[in-house]
Amino acid sequence: TCYGLGYKMEFDPQLMVPDASLSISEGAIQVMGWQSCTDPKSYTYATLRALHEGYGLPLDIPIDDLSADMKKLLFYGGDGRVLKVRYKGQRGEGVYDVAFEGIIKNVGRRYREASQNMKAEYETFMTITPCDECHGQRLKRESLAVTVADKNITEMCDMSVGEMVSFLETMELSERQKLIGEQ
Repeated sequence: TCYGLGYKMEFDPQLMVPDASLSISEGAIQVMGWQSCTDPKSYTYATLRALHEGYGLPLDIPIDDLSADMKKLLFYGGDGRVLKVRYKGQRGEGVYDVAFEGIIKNVGRRYREASQNMKAEYETFMTITPCDECHGQRLKRESLAVTVADKNITEMCDMSVGEMVSFLETMELSERQKLIGEQ
């Protein structure tokens, strides 16, 4: 949701993996919370091992060479199956049942829970894109649906004064549109 801004910020897999010629085991994943993917003592490493065991995610081939399904799994999560994450390290020791949510959802949750300083660091892994709903026009779909001669309010406000004068002088309205306009 853009909250009326006309744009949204989203985590970008290309920013999370700046060098896709590297494999996961070579440290391809650079987004905060996942950089320890090469450390056998990290929970991240244990999670990736579980993905390898449960889904067959290759850890030793370049990210570029992963299949589309494997990339989707890595970034957007699995089919809900529960994986056994075997971990022994600073967090303790045990086998944890995990339904992998994907790096993007995981990092998104961490971002929402982070302090302002940490949010700024997370935002270096995000891109700004036009809102899917308003396409950058900053109004609700219902408001944008109201048009005058096929132009909505944002399109009309984006016109220069000269363009607006020309538009108003040359626009043609149907009888129904004239009736509505007169009111």
